[in-house]
Amino acid sequence: MKVIGLTADRGTYIVTITHSEIEKVMGQYYGKMDALKVGAEVDLGAGYDYTDKIDTACQNMIKAVQSFGSAQNTMMQFAKFAMAQNAEKRPLPDAPEGAKT
Repeated sequence: MKVIGLTADRGTYIVTITHSEIEKVMGQYYGKMDALKVGAEVDLGAGYDYTDKIDTACQNMIKAVQSFGSAQNTMMQFAKFAMAQNAEKRPLPDAPEGAKT
């Protein structure tokens, strides 16, 4: 994107920007976004909002995986304990003939 002018209030820019740059900002890569027509308006902030939502979702997924990871060891230990208790009470059946053990 290249700034080629400013408006009188100096808060709005006049720019040239490529279609691929707009696609990247909007998260619609590789020709997924239709070509714009003269006078079309694009909210570039929407691309940031979209990216922010993905970032937040990823952070939440990481936290969930970490929480599950800490509980996973406890669940595995319990499952092993339960299997050991069950095996003492009732032995497992013999493997079918020809099965690898």
